Formats: sequence, C-alpha cells, structure tokens
Amino acid sequence: MESNDDTIQSILSGSLNHLPPKRSQVVRAFISSTFTDTKLERNAIMKDVYSRLKDYCRSRHGLDFQLVDMRWGVRDEATDDHITTELCLKEIELCQKISVGPNFVSIIGQKYGYRPFPTRIPIEHFDSLRQCMLLHHQSVELIDDWFRKDENAQPPVYILQPISSRLHHYNDPSEPELQAKDRQMWWDIYSQLRSSLASAAKKLRIIGKLDKKVADLFQISVTHQEIAKGILDVENNPSDQCVCFVRKISNLQEDLSNELAPAYIDFIQGQHEIDTEAVDMLSSLLNEQIKEKLNESQIFESRLDWSPMGIDPDGNDDHLKYIKRFCEKFYLVMIKMIDKGVEKIQQALIEDSLYEEVLGHLVFCRQQCQSFHGRRESLQIIENYIDQSANQDQSQQKTKKSPLVVYGQSGSGKTCMMAKCAQYTKETYPDCNVMVRFLGTSPDSSSIRKLLASLCIQLSRLYDQDLNQIPNEYSQLIAYFANLIHRIPHDKPLVIILDSLDQLLPSDGAHRMSWIPRVLPSHVCILLSTLPMQYNCLTTLQSVLPHDSQYIEIEALPVDVGQEIITDWLKSNARKINTQQSNIVHQAVQHCSLPLYLKLIHDQALTWHSYDKIKQRQIPITIPLMIHALFDRLERIHGKVVVSRALAYITATKSGLTEPELEDLLSCDDLVLQDVYQYWLPPVRRIPPLLWTRIRNDINEYLVEREADGNQVIFWYHRQFTQVAYERYLGDEELKQQIHSQCADYYLGKWAGICKPFEYTSKQVELFELDDQYGEADRKVPKQPLIFEFEGELNTNKRKYNKRKLSELPYHLIFADRLQEAKKIVFCSYNWLLTKLKATSIQEVLNDFILAMEYQQDIELKIVYDMIRMSASTIIHNPYDLAPEIVGQLYDLTKSQYPCVQELVNTARSEGIKSAPLMPVRGCLPLPGGPLRSTLEGHTDEVISLAVSSNGIFLATGSADKSVRIWNLNSGSLVHILKGHTEPIHRVHISQDNRMVIAYSYIGQHMKVKSIVVWNLESGQHMYNLKGHTGGHCPLVLTHDSQYAFSACHYRWKLCQMLSIPDVANGDDPSDDDDNSDENSHKNSDENKTTVNNGVNNTTNVDDDVSNNVNNDVNNDVSNDSNNDDVSENEQTEITNDESESRDIQLNHQSTKESNGDHIVNNINQLIDDDYTQLDKHQKSYYKSKLMVILKWNLETGQLIDWMEGHTDDVEDIVIASDDSFIVTCSRDKTSKIWCLKTRTCLRTIVEPKFKGIMSRLCLTSDNRYIIIEALHLGVYCVQSGDLLYELVDPKYSASIESFSLSQDNQFLLLTDVGNHIKCFNIQNGQFINRIDESGDGKSNMRYGGILPGGQYAAVTLGTKQAKIWEMHKGDLVATLTGHTDRIVASLVLDHVDEPLLVTVSKDHTAKIWDLSNLNSIHDQKSTDFHQSSVNFIEIAKDGSYFITGSQDKKLKKWDIETGKLLQELDVSIGVIYQLYTMPDGKISYAFPFQKSIRITLDLDELKIIDTDQLKFTHIMTACLSFDGRHLMGVTYDQVLKVWNTNDFSIVSEIKKPRVTKIRSLKSNYFLTIYQSKFFDENGDTKIIKAWNFNKNGQTIKLTGHSGRIQCYALTDDERYLLTGANDNTIIIWDLSNLSIYGKLLGHAESIQSVAVAAKARIAVSGSKDTTVRLWDFSSNTCRLIHTYQGHQHVVDYVTFSPNNSYIISFSSQETVVKVWSVATENLMADFHMHAKMHTYEINEINRKLVIGTNDGRVILLNICELIRKRAGTKVVGWKDLKAKSRSRAKFKPDDEEKSNENISGENHNNHSEQVEEVSEQVEEVSETESRPRLDSKSSNGSIQSILRKTGNNNTQPQEIPPYSPLEVQTSTCCTIS
Repeated sequence: MESNDDTIQSILSGSLNHLPPKRSQVVRAFISSTFTDTKLERNAIMKDVYSRLKDYCRSRHGLDFQLVDMRWGVRDEATDDHITTELCLKEIELCQKISVGPNFVSIIGQKYGYRPFPTRIPIEHFDSLRQCMLLHHQSVELIDDWFRKDENAQPPVYILQPISSRLHHYNDPSEPELQAKDRQMWWDIYSQLRSSLASAAKKLRIIGKLDKKVADLFQISVTHQEIAKGILDVENNPSDQCVCFVRKISNLQEDLSNELAPAYIDFIQGQHEIDTEAVDMLSSLLNEQIKEKLNESQIFESRLDWSPMGIDPDGNDDHLKYIKRFCEKFYLVMIKMIDKGVEKIQQALIEDSLYEEVLGHLVFCRQQCQSFHGRRESLQIIENYIDQSANQDQSQQKTKKSPLVVYGQSGSGKTCMMAKCAQYTKETYPDCNVMVRFLGTSPDSSSIRKLLASLCIQLSRLYDQDLNQIPNEYSQLIAYFANLIHRIPHDKPLVIILDSLDQLLPSDGAHRMSWIPRVLPSHVCILLSTLPMQYNCLTTLQSVLPHDSQYIEIEALPVDVGQEIITDWLKSNARKINTQQSNIVHQAVQHCSLPLYLKLIHDQALTWHSYDKIKQRQIPITIPLMIHALFDRLERIHGKVVVSRALAYITATKSGLTEPELEDLLSCDDLVLQDVYQYWLPPVRRIPPLLWTRIRNDINEYLVEREADGNQVIFWYHRQFTQVAYERYLGDEELKQQIHSQCADYYLGKWAGICKPFEYTSKQVELFELDDQYGEADRKVPKQPLIFEFEGELNTNKRKYNKRKLSELPYHLIFADRLQEAKKIVFCSYNWLLTKLKATSIQEVLNDFILAMEYQQDIELKIVYDMIRMSASTIIHNPYDLAPEIVGQLYDLTKSQYPCVQELVNTARSEGIKSAPLMPVRGCLPLPGGPLRSTLEGHTDEVISLAVSSNGIFLATGSADKSVRIWNLNSGSLVHILKGHTEPIHRVHISQDNRMVIAYSYIGQHMKVKSIVVWNLESGQHMYNLKGHTGGHCPLVLTHDSQYAFSACHYRWKLCQMLSIPDVANGDDPSDDDDNSDENSHKNSDENKTTVNNGVNNTTNVDDDVSNNVNNDVNNDVSNDSNNDDVSENEQTEITNDESESRDIQLNHQSTKESNGDHIVNNINQLIDDDYTQLDKHQKSYYKSKLMVILKWNLETGQLIDWMEGHTDDVEDIVIASDDSFIVTCSRDKTSKIWCLKTRTCLRTIVEPKFKGIMSRLCLTSDNRYIIIEALHLGVYCVQSGDLLYELVDPKYSASIESFSLSQDNQFLLLTDVGNHIKCFNIQNGQFINRIDESGDGKSNMRYGGILPGGQYAAVTLGTKQAKIWEMHKGDLVATLTGHTDRIVASLVLDHVDEPLLVTVSKDHTAKIWDLSNLNSIHDQKSTDFHQSSVNFIEIAKDGSYFITGSQDKKLKKWDIETGKLLQELDVSIGVIYQLYTMPDGKISYAFPFQKSIRITLDLDELKIIDTDQLKFTHIMTACLSFDGRHLMGVTYDQVLKVWNTNDFSIVSEIKKPRVTKIRSLKSNYFLTIYQSKFFDENGDTKIIKAWNFNKNGQTIKLTGHSGRIQCYALTDDERYLLTGANDNTIIIWDLSNLSIYGKLLGHAESIQSVAVAAKARIAVSGSKDTTVRLWDFSSNTCRLIHTYQGHQHVVDYVTFSPNNSYIISFSSQETVVKVWSVATENLMADFHMHAKMHTYEINEINRKLVIGTNDGRVILLNICELIRKRAGTKVVGWKDLKAKSRSRAKFKPDDEEKSNENISGENHNNHSEQVEEVSEQVEEVSETESRPRLDSKSSNGSIQSILRKTGNNNTQPQEIPPYSPLEVQTSTCCTIS
C-alpha cells in the first residue's frame, strides 16, 4: 500500500492511476425521512435551524452549508417520470463524496413509508416476473400496458412509462376534477402493480430464481433504500458522518380510527388496518440493522403522547416543547459533527493545497480521456513532439524547441486532445513528469498569477528546488518560471499541458502571453491550446513565440468518424440507437461534426428509447440551435420559470455562482417561488433543493466548477453555452436589469434576517382560503458583510474578506441601472474602497469605475476615479493612505454639486484618523478631474527618456539614476526597476511586439560602448546585451516585426576584424585628408560606390552552445526582495544586470550564417572597453577615421548578424519603413541613404540640391512615401526617386530643429527649434501654416512636440516646467499643464491608446501622465488661494490660532490653523521674504527682503506693514531675535555680524567676519551660531559652535569637538543639552551646564543632516545622507541606539517628533513624501505624499498640527492623529540586516578625552552591546509575518514608553542653563571663551 508521500508524489508527477477523491469546502447533509409523519420536524429544521447552521459554518469555518431534503417542496411533476428515488440516491452519494463532517441524517418515526417497485427492470428479471405471474394465474395486463421494452439499453430493459403518458390530466391543475380522478386512478394502478410484482419477486426469491438484493427492491421502502445507501452500505464506520433521530408516539395504535393516523403509521392500502409487514420491516431496520451499524451516541430517541390532532405544536405544549428540543438537539449534534469533521481534515496527513489542485485537474483529465475518439493524425504530430523530449539521446540534448500550440473553434475537441496527450505521455514514459492544467476549471488556474505560482511550486517540489525562492510578485514569477524550466535535468523530462488559454482571466495581462517561455530545453515540452479569436490569443501567440513554432488546427471531424464516436459514447453508457434513429443522427452530423455538437447529439440520444420515433427536426443542425433545444427540453421537464431563472442567474454573474448562492437567489425570486408553490403553501419560503438538483443532473456535463474570489463557483464550461444562454435569458433589457437587481440585493444582504414581502396570486388566495393577498417571509439568506469575522479555536485566519461581494456587487448594480445607489454603496464609500484595495488590487478598483463610466457618464464617478489614479503610487503600497488622499484632493469640492463625493470625504476624515497619522485639514493636493491622470514617482534623479508599448499598457522611463522603470500606464503602478547601466539612460525603446525593453546611454552625444541592454518587458529579466556598437550619434531603431535592430557606429580595429572588411582588415588607413573628405564623399555618392556587405565566406553551422545561450538570462536566479506579501498590482521588481560576461550572448569563433541569410559576426565578445583604451600604433589610424558602419542585430538571439557601410562621417539619425523593407540614414557627410534590407544594398543617395549641407535629422511618413530631412534647409523628399519635392521654409525665422512630429494622416509636420518656436507645415504641398513664438527660458535638447489625433492640436514642451496645448492653425493657447516642479526634459503624445495622452518626464524625478481627451475642460488646477511659487517660511502664531506663509511670489498669507482657510493676503512688492523674526508677544515681526537693504516691521494680527527702514549696509542673510526680544542679531551679505537693540534699533555690537550662517537664541539670551560653507574652511569655523552674549560685551564661547562640518543642531527643552550633527558622521551631546561633551552618538555611515530632541524626554532622532533615520536614548548613562529606520531614497534633511512623542516625522528635500515612523517600534506608520517637494515645515504642538510648504506653492495643513485602530505598519529594515548592523557598529561612544565623565559608564555600555547582539539574534528568529516585537522585548532598560514616563516624572531634572559669565564658566578642553 502506498504511503501518503508516495501518493502525493505520484499525483504531482501526473499519474492518472488510482486517483484519490478530491477534498471539499462544503457541509452537505442529506435528510432522509418518510413524507407525511416527519413533516413538522423537517419544516422546523428548515425554518429554525438551517440558517443557524449556515451562519455557523460560514463564521466558524468559512464553509458553505447545505441541507438536502428531497421530501421538502417536491412538486407533483417530479413523480411523473419516476426518477425521484434515483435522484435521491445520487444525492446521498454526492453528499458522501463532498461533505465535510455530517452527510446523512435519518429521521425515523413509526411509518415505514412509500414502497415503490423498480421503474427499470432488466429483461431477464421482467420475463421471470411475468412468467411467475402467469403461472399463478395473475393478470399481466397492467405490467404489459405500463412497461415497455427499451432495446436501446444494453442489455434491454423494461421501463415504467410516465404517468401522464397514460393519465393525461395527472399534472393538469387547470382541470382539478379530472386531475383528482387521474391521481386516484394512478394510486389504484400503482397498488396493483406493486402487489403483483412484490408477490412474484417473493416467490422467485424463494425458489432461487431471483437474488435477495434484487427481490428486496420490490419490497422495501424509499426511506429504507436511502438508509441503506447512507448508513448500512457504507464500508467504513459511518458514525462520524451519520446520525439518526427516532421519534416514538406511545399511544398511537390506540387511536387508529383517527383520520390522521395513516399519516404516522402504515396502513394496508384502502383499509383501516395496520400493515404489519411494514411494521416488521421498520422494526428490523431500526432495531437490528441501524443499531448494528451506528453507535448509541449517534442515535437519539424521543417519546411523546398522541393527540387527536396528531403532532400539534400549536395546540399542545408538550408537542411544542418536543419540536424545540428536537431543533436544539439537531443543531448541537450537527455542529459537533461539523467541528469533528473540520478537525479531522486539519489533522489529515495529506494537508496539501497543491496536491488538491493537481488532483482536481487529473480527475478532469481522466474524464476527458474517456470521451476521446479519433484525431489520430493530429495526435500523432503531438506525440512525435513529446517523443522528442521524453525519449531523447545525448545527441539531442543541445537542441532547443518552442511550445506547440493547438487551436480550433469552440467545441472542436481541444480539451479532450490535451487530456489524451497527458495520458499518452504518462503511459508511454512513466518517468516523465506531466503537469496539466485545464485553465479556468480549478481554484488556482483561473488567473495567470495563481497559475504561475502553482506551476512554480509543483516544479520546485518535483525537482527539489527551494520553495522559499519562489517570488510573490507577478513579474518575478514570470522570470522564475522560465528559470525553473531551464533547470530541469536531462534525465527527468517534463511535459506541461495548459488547455484553454482563452479561459484565463484577463487580469495581469494574461492574454499578452509574455509569461510563456519562448525557447525550451530539448527535454521539456509545453503544449498550449486556445480559441483562435477570443482575446486574439492565436495572433498574440504567433507574435510572441518563435517563428518556427508548431501550430495544429483542430478541424471538424469526418462524418463517418463523428457517427462512430457517437456510437462509441453510447456504448460506453450501455446504450445504442436503432436504425431509424441512426439515420437521423447521420444526416445531422453531415451538417456539423464538431465534437461539442456530437456531444450534444449523444446526450440527447441517451434519452431515446427504441420505441421512440425521432424526427429530423428534433435535431438542429448547429451547436447554438442544439443548445436551444437542450434548454427547451429542460424547461419542459423542470418548468420554464425555474429553469430560465436559474440559468439566467448563472449567466448574468461576473464569474459564476456557488450553489448556495444560486439557491439563495432562487429563494429570493418570488416569480420562481410563485411558480413552485402555486398549489401549496410551504412552511419555509425557500426553493426546494430537489429542483436545482434535477436541473443540474441534466446539464452537469456543460457546467464547470472553477475558482472565483476564493470560492468554487459553477459556470458554463463552453463559451457557446454562455452566448446562447445570454441571448435566450438576458436578451431583454428590462429582464436583464431585473436579474442583475436581484443579484445586487443578494450581495447587499438586503433580505438577510428580514422578511421579504410577496404577493399571492388570486388563484392562491382562493385555493388556500387566505384573508390577505400580501405576505412576507424570511428567505434564510446570509448576511453580506465586507469582512467575515471568524471565531473558534480551529481557525488560524480570524478574518476573511468577502471577495464575492467585492467582486460581484459593483457589476450587478451597474447593469441593474442602479448607478446612484452604486455611488453611495460602492464608488463613493470609503469603507468599500479601502476594503477592496486591501482585499484585491488598485486595478480591480479602477476596473469597477471603468465599467460604470462605460455604462453611464457621471461627473462624481470621474472625480473619484481620477483621484484614485492620481493616488496610485501612494495607495498601491499602503491602502490606509487612501483617506489622506481623499481629503487632500476632494475636500474643497462643493457639497451641493458633489453630494456623494462630500460624503466620501466626511467618512474618510472620520474613519481615516483611526489609521492615518497625518490627515489633511483641507484640500491641499492637486485636484482630480483635470488633465493630470497620475504622477509616477520613484526615480532618484532626473528622468530623461521614455517609451510606451504599442498596446498602451506599459511606460518605460530612463533616468540619470542609471535605472529604467517600467510602469503600468493605466494604474500608474510600478512594475519593474531595471538596473545594469553605469551611465544615465538617454534612450529607451519598447519593441513593437511589446516583448523587449532596450536602453542605452550616451557620453555627450555619443553612444556609450557596451551599454545597449535588453530586458524582457513583462518579467523584467535581463535577456542580453547588443554588442558591437563602437560609438557615434546614431540612435537605435527596431523593425516593426521586432526581429531586428539597426544602428550606425564608427569603424574600430576589433570591429573591422569581426566584420571581415577586407581593405580595413588588411591594415589600410581608411581616413582621407580633411580637405578632400567632402569631395571624396560626393564622388563616392555620385559614382554609387557605396560598399555593402554581401556575405561572409567560409560559413559554418552555429555551435549548439550558441543557441543554448539565447536564454542564458533564465538560468540566473531571480531575486525576491520585495516587501509586499499580497499578489496585487501593488508590486514591483528590481532587476539588476551586473554586466558580467556570463549574461551576454557567447558566440563561437566561426563566422556563421543563419537560415534566413543573415550573418553572425565573428568573436563579438572580444569587443570590450579595453580594446578602445589601449591601442597600438597600427590601430590608432582607425580612431582618426570617421567612416561609419551600419550594424544589424537579431533580436531573437541578441547576435550581431550583418553590417552595411557607405557613410564617411557620423550618422546622425536613422529611421525604418513601416513595412520593414528599407531604412533611411542621414549623416554629417552631407548625404542621406536609403538601404534595402532584403538585398542589403544602398538603393539611392540623397544630397541637398543647392547647399549640400550636413543632414542631421530624419522623419519618414507612415505610408513610406516621403522623407523629411533637416540639412541647411528642411526638405520633403520622395522615397522612390530621392528628389526634393518641397522646401519647408518659415518666411521670417529659421533655427536648428530639436524635434519632429507627424500627424496620423501624414499631412502635417510639427517641429520645435532652439529659438523656442513651434512651427507647423503641410508636407503634402510644402505650405507653411503657422509659427508660435513661445517666450521663456527653454533649454536645449528638452524641446518636444506632438500632434494630437485629428491634427488640430499640438502638445509642446520647451524645457520649462509646463506643457502647453496649442491650436496649430490659429496659434491659440488652449491649455497650460502645470504640475512639474522642475524642467520637463522630454514628452510624448500617445495617439494609439483609447484616449489621447501626454507623458512628460522631468528633472523633478517624476513622470506625469496627462489626459487630453477633453481639451475644452482642461483648466489650471492650482487652487487660487495657494502661493504661485515655492513657500519660503511658515510662522505659527504664539497662541496657535493662525499661521503665516511667505513665498517666492512676494506674498504673505495668513491662514486659520483649525480650518486652513485663507484669512488675509499681503503683497510685499519690495522683495522676497525668507523668514519672519517675531517678538515674544507674537504681534510684531521683522523681516529682511532678499537682496534688499531694507528692514520691514509687520503687524501680524492685521497682517500689514507698519514700518520700512532703509539699512546703510548690504542686505541681511540671516537673523535671530533674542529670547527676551531685546536684541536682534543679523549677518550681512558681506559677513558682518550686527546686533541691534530692538527698542530703537541702535547697534549694540558689530563684528566683522564672524563666520556665521545659522543662528539660534537661548532662554539665557545667548545666541548659538554655526557656520556652513561649501568652500574650503581654512580656519575650521565650520566645525565650531559659537555662543554669543551681548549683555557681556559680546562674550564668545567656542565649543570644539567635531572633525567635520557641523550641519545641524537641537536643544533639549531645558536647554541643558545641545546635540550637534556633522559630516564626520557623529552626533555630539554637549552639556551646556559645564560646557563639556556629554558623549557621542555613532552609527550613521554618512553626514548627519538633521537632529531633533523629544519634548520632556531624553530621546533624540537624527537624519543622515546615508538615507536612514535613527532613534537614540540618552536618558541615562546607558545611552543607546534604539531603532534604525530605512525607507528614504535620499538624504534626510529634516526630522522631528510629533507633539506627544508617539511618532517621528522625517522629510527629504529631494522627495515628495513625508514619512511617519513609530517611536515604539521600527515600523513605518505612513507615507503622506505631497505630490511636490517639501520646502519648509513647522509643527504646532498646541493644536497638534503639521504645516508644510511645498516648492509648487501649496500649503499643506495636517492634523497629527493618535491612531485608534491598531496598525502594524511596515517593517523598514530587514531583521537579518538589523542583526548584522547591530554587531558591526557601536551604539554609543564616549569621547576619548572625556572618559572620566561621570555620565558615561564603559561597563554599562559593554553590557548593553552584548544585550543588543542577543536581542538581535532573537529578532532574527521572529517570522516577518508576525507582529513586530515591542521595545520592552529588546532591552532590559525598558521601552520607549517607560523612558518617556521616567523622564517626565523625574524629580531630579537638570536645571535650566544659567546666564553664562566668564567668572562662572571655566575653559575646558572643548571650550574656549573670548
């Protein structure tokens, strides 16, 4: 017997033998009982217990719950075809198969119940029974009349005919009298038939002619059969899954005359006499068989007395108590069994989600194999493909291959073909691993992200790879999957089969197919199947996969094969059809022989009997018509209303329905219930489970269970079923809205626990004698919270998102035309948006908005949609940042105009303070709804290049930070960070097939050698470097089929050798004299002596290792450094190319020729930088030459394959024809050349006719007719002839061109030039249309323009901070796009996406995406009350009631600090004010305008200038008031320190060359100063702190100790301790009470740029150039480093504490984000994105406000909130990194000269260091997914909270620093006094 490990391994390897059963996620219990006597118990269960158990399973275990009561709600039609018993037994089997815990409940009274006879009797048994009846002189007339022989069955059987086939009014309620008559007649017939057959069977059994088991079928009741199936025949102990409730009525037999008695005990038919046989059989069943099988603990008995009304809970208290006790006992017993079942599953040895996933696919595979026939020719091709991999020898090991694709129309049998291939592989090659997935049918095969993860896990387990290396991010998964494929050992071949690529959800770009490995090792196969047209899958595959990939089309089957398949299928079901029926089928198959059509015919033929006469019209000739016929049949059998509604609900949903959801929806549909209950009143108004069970039984073959939102849902397996069902059941718009509305109500939980009203029909009122036409009933549907809160010890996950609601509700509200309701509940609901962001991804949220706006335009939807898109880069990392973004962007919108948006803002404010430490007080962020769609932040230096994929999905940006970033253009999320360059990225390209990103750098204007790097766009994986380029101006161009790349470069010695250029390789100097170069150039052109490479001699085959190295990139490990845990568009990858030779294509040393005629260049890898820096005398001549060569690379392999030569000077530009037939180059040799790419010849040379100027720029029309060339003049040339057609001349002004742009229709040319002009020409006639003179300070190489679709407008950037939209023909300015805070470096108009977009990249490190679809609505989005330029300072009033800001716009503004409302505004035309110096009373302030020798006196209360004084010296650079306001110290531009008496502004002191740039006053009226200078400090003044006391004749105290320049300082509240940070990487703590060094804080790796001290606590925080923030404790002599916070990308310029010391707030002047860190833990609590760089800030402790001024003029007012909701935050430094750093650095180091200081204890310090190491080791053991440890777990010295409490309550606080005097202060080693 196999062990569990063996079983798991067998399943994972793809074995189809001995498959174990699948695991379920549902509790499904069948209730078995007799019909009449247990009605009250069953009704009570459905009414009072069912919903409780459903809620229990969902809340406790996350399971679905179903009770299958086939007696409840059974319609008369269900008995007509005699299949009820068969269905019951099937349901019991299904419950046993899938239920977790209980699967069978028996309720037994004193009635044995209905005893039917078999409705299908084999011919040998029927003949025996009939013969027996004849022998005993019994009539056989009835059985001959009611049974007919069906010879289609094999062997033949006799079938009981439907009742209505003989008694036509049996199911006709419209004729009640006739119906009653037929029903009575049937019961008489039934009794006679049963009696005769039972008697005959008994006799045959006695004489041994009938087996006991067969004979019993004519004797026992339905209930007995059910109990036998559910309990007695169960092999294992059924006690854990089965329970029996027994009820005995003590005195029932004493009142047999009561008309109710037959309902509770068996009577002989037509007599008032007990059926003793039935009583005996019941007694035997209960007392012998059941009690023998079940434990006593599983049998529960109840006794009660009989009453004249039977069991009467309404009139008998004892009976009422019995029903209540029964319900409670039932509930408790069931939950006990459920808990036990769940626990048993959790304790099972095979607890393996991958095992369950793979097993499900193998079970499906085996089922599909059983129905496979024919297709031998196609199958043979695939088997040969598999054989090449699975049965290979050594000679094949270096052969590469690509995936094989099977395609065909829907219903062609692709799935069966793929299943058969899996079976063939495993049977033929048992050692070969087979991984098969039928996409869209299982939990982890519906989305590409989950599919790849599942495949990677399976591969890792099959081939012993480290599971921990599997990344979470989708893009890394793509690379890692390819990586694993290439790690497969040759002796363990692999076959991967992926069926139905079109069934993948479109999320994550699944249908772009870029995740499929293009090239495979020889021992690996990948089989793919797809519909050709759906999502353009086939076309995409053909563009993505190599051109030699195999494609097999599955066509319709031959007619004879189709007929044979149907016959075989019937035979496998023990059926056949007669000759007449066979002819009908043959005629149908001639019209369509697709396997799906054959399957539909087969399923219909299964129902045919040999005595049925089939007509041709019964078999439609197309698949859709056959599906319609199937639906017709379902409606006839099961009822049109219930069938149409059930299938409508399934079809209308976004992704399918779970079965409990479908039952709930049908139970809430009163149209369905009115139809079901038109002739009787149900005790519980829910759909009877039997109805859907019967329907599904008839269409189960066409439904599939698949994963959606973490649940198993049912949906149509074939796409054609979906289309037909939609057309049939949702074609009417009103009906469709009704269905969607019902679904929306369900997911809203509208009727959960609430009675839903309904209306009886007039017939029902009359039939049931009702007093009222209206009623209401609880439908027992579950609640629908956004989050399920689980309970119980068995649960590891306490919370679970209701992803079904999150996914389905928006969809249904939209299509129910309930958009206003959807706005309130979904789109403008903060809780909804936050929950969905956390549960799914930002793209899923945006998709809901897109769907809604496609359905109906709504301004509020657009506003919120734009807000989310603009915030994407923020909330994608932390959904809790949504609240600040909502308030910051939407607060200022008016409530009357946008009521839903304002409700969203209000909720975000109230809820956001629970989780967001910083909350805007008012609108302070860029407004949505304008042209700005999103801002892409992340680059750490200016962004200088960009490219957009042809499908409009990806944006690539290149930066001076030497990285390329890939963004999702729709969501704004970062996808990849591509590293590998050592220089700024000046050019970036995306191939036309969206497969590759290519980037390179320039030195000056010359391309940098060895820096053309190619990555995979989707995975971010480095593919190869394009080698051979030796430098030059020429850019790179790619062919439109993405096969080749071209560029031009200089001749170099090594390159010439590689290219085998004869005269150069022989050592001839190719350079000409400068004077003759032009002449020679023209001579060569005129005589057409251009040299072209015509081939390389002595070609040999490429060594196999060459092709093997095409995918070297996939053999490199993919790093997994991301901190994101969820699988979201909330993710990015960082790919680094280390430039190592191992990652480049390794070529052999032979020149080789490819099959397409291209040539592979020799020894290309010898081209390294050393070849150009170390030259011998012979090679130097090549560096003087300006001869150029055009290189051609194969982008499939990365190899340099061809070259062409002809230009004699630098090639400036190159373009390629849209059909890839030719390229055009232009050069400084004053020629342009057109090159034929097929013949590799120069077709023609173009020279400027008149002036023969240098040709520097090209543009080619998309129809390949015209070339626009810039030489001395701009000309339009004909491609065919090379002739100049027109000169494009501006009649007034001419300047060098910087950019070209053609309109889509090739009619207009837009250009920008170095003179800041924008010009437009008509290139069809050469007409000059317009010139726009743009003033400004535009920069060279930053001017770009693009024409918008339609040709009327142009978007232009001229190197300023703004982009402008112009009407080209009139020259009108349409809009100005503001938002960048530094110059725009490049821009690009996107005209191939759904809506015209403009992408701009800037020196401010960002890219912005602008929506230009509605130019009329574009307006300046800057709020009018903000500043127009950078904010210089913020001054908060002494009482905290207002604050004042000053800006570069020469304005002062006064703001209310509580509301952020602008109170006053003051124009200061005199000059820019950088700071106010406010007197202690807070009313009067002084200011010194920049570069003005003026002092201004301001009244702050009224915000007005009250005095202006002209100074008699140069302007003041910096100043400071003394603490008491008596003195004002200032430093002039020429470095003179002046001190004024503020009473009369008389000069108290004047000191020349004081070396002061920063001043701080102390309470003691000393001034502290430091000197900051970027120049060489000869005297060391930058390392000194000076303290000045002008009450003591300018006494100066100098504190020395730093070895580097002091950058920052901070004081404790009592001013005893001064902390200074310097670029010697240290922080010195000075004790100002004795002017000594208290100690030094060491740990930063670079200069200290900022430091702050907490209020009333001895803890400090510092920021550094090393981008870290560090928290220090210096409360006692055990000073220590507490935390290191990592997260900033640039130098940390500012740090501060929040008012209560809960948070640290840090800024970088180079970033647009405020970071908030937890003081208590190492967690990043929040990022607040300002969407601009911070320029200044202030904190108001009174009102707990943070005020920030940005460099774009905005004033951001934030509340600093204490979090109510516990929030783990984001870990900012890795545990392992923290441990390593803890061991390598000192936490606190005393100054060497102050070792004797009593405040420093070396012993304590050493002990603490040991503690830190010990704690670090403990920290490393903590799982990163667990809650972060509190501080008190790190140190025995106490937590931060204890530090704060201790210092706050310290009775021995240091005294304030006294006024210093020479007599009181002594000079020390670090202090000098002068």
